[in-house]
Amino acid sequence: MNTIATMKEQGIDVKPFQMWRGVAMSKGVPAEAVTYWAGVMRKAAESKAFNDYIKNNVAQLHLVGGADFAQFLETQEALYKEMLASLKK
Repeated sequence: MNTIATMKEQGIDVKPFQMWRGVAMSKGVPAEAVTYWAGVMRKAAESKAFNDYIKNNVAQLHLVGGADFAQFLETQEALYKEMLASLKK
């Protein structure tokens, strides 16, 4: 029997954790390079091998690119900062 309390049982309120994966490029990269690599990543995400990986690992595929990905990263950073700060108390 498990005798270790979960975070929730310990009174720690954490948001659902996402194990996302992403690819980033440096600021100022030419638009053509961004377009090219976005296409490569989209093609990879459409492959049978990638989709088998998603299925076999009980994951969900949700492609986010460009400015939407940058906004997602900002949101994630704020979430983790808040969560880690709450654990110090």
